[in-house]
Amino acid sequence: MKRGNQDSPRNVKKPKRFEINFLPNMPSGENESSMESKRLEIVEEMKKRHPSSTLIAQYMDITFSLRRKELVEKEPSVKETLQRWPALFRESQIIAEFNRITSKNLKQ
Repeated sequence: MKRGNQDSPRNVKKPKRFEINFLPNMPSGENESSMESKRLEIVEEMKKRHPSSTLIAQYMDITFSLRRKELVEKEPSVKETLQRWPALFRESQIIAEFNRITSKNLKQ
């Protein structure tokens, strides 16, 4: 492996002690393309006046591995993250994301 190669394991931070799902595998039956289409559905759903919280929660669970991979490897700005994952900034999803990463309840 070359130094500076983005795919090098050296460029990926090690998980901290409390991070359970640092870079999880994709769910079975899913691939990057199918998860990207679900991400786009989340974006469209968030544009609605009354987005379906059930649909958003379901798709955010499914796309967790794609989101983690993007955040860890690409390190996007908050603005870019908000554009790509608008539901991530809802209170319910902040709590759910914390739980997905640490397996702990944020409210406790």
